[in-house]
Amino acid sequence: MSESRIFFDRSKLSSRYIPNELHHREKEMSLLQTMFKDSYIKPDEFVFLTPHIVGRSGIGKTSTILKFSSMLENEFKKSGLTLKVAYINLKLQGGNKYAVYRFLLEKIAPELPSQGLSAEEMLRYLLYICMKINYTF
Repeated sequence: MSESRIFFDRSKLSSRYIPNELHHREKEMSLLQTMFKDSYIKPDEFVFLTPHIVGRSGIGKTSTILKFSSMLENEFKKSGLTLKVAYINLKLQGGNKYAVYRFLLEKIAPELPSQGLSAEEMLRYLLYICMKINYTF
């Protein structure tokens, strides 16, 4: 008897799986591209934007922003610039400042120890790193 398979690729069930194409998200991707185009074309003139992606579970918010982040990092690379994206899903990472700062620090400076540091110390490290790369607030 042959074995019946319900799932051909279980990895596609993972919350981390991002499909090659996001169907029905063209409008959102285009809007994000328009919002951030100047960030790699005219970085000195770019005004920092913070888009808020909201909606009910399962409609593609995470997939859209992760796909866009990857595209944006590639555009920066093509322009000879460096961008490091740190995506935070507060439902998964925790909503307190300690968890958020620790997650960010581990993403942008994995060589720095975050264990044993207070939230304020981690924030100081994050600010120092941003100033070190000449990012102004």
